[in-house]
Amino acid sequence: MTRVRLDCGGPGDVAREDASPDRKHVRTILLVDDDESIRFAVGQLLEVLGYRVITASGGEDALRVFTERVSEIAAVVLDLTMPVMSGADVLRGLRRIEPRVKVLLSSGHERDNLLDQGVETRSVAFLKKPYLVSTLQKELETLLESR
Repeated sequence: MTRVRLDCGGPGDVAREDASPDRKHVRTILLVDDDESIRFAVGQLLEVLGYRVITASGGEDALRVFTERVSEIAAVVLDLTMPVMSGADVLRGLRRIEPRVKVLLSSGHERDNLLDQGVETRSVAFLKKPYLVSTLQKELETLLESR
């Protein structure tokens, strides 16, 4: 199995997406992480797993992209620890836009710490960093199949 080591940190860049016209039937994932190397690596993994990926470098960028493209985004993979706007704040903003948004939170912290960080955990999947590609795939598939 391939193990992916993900570390949080540094500033990000502008949003990017894979807009291949022949992939219209593919589910679109919004990937939000302030670390450019994580966005790139996880974005590549998601594409290999068959998803279309839109990336956002932080909370404000994520909320803007989600607002503009909510109808095509199937789920959000969201880093919990980011500067300026935390993942918990982004999650609240996403839910104001679409209360049924499917979110996979990713963090180096334990799931038990989510409530301490003000995260409302209903309808949220959790993935602890570092994680295996197979774990990312399983958690995302389970989330997408949920109501």
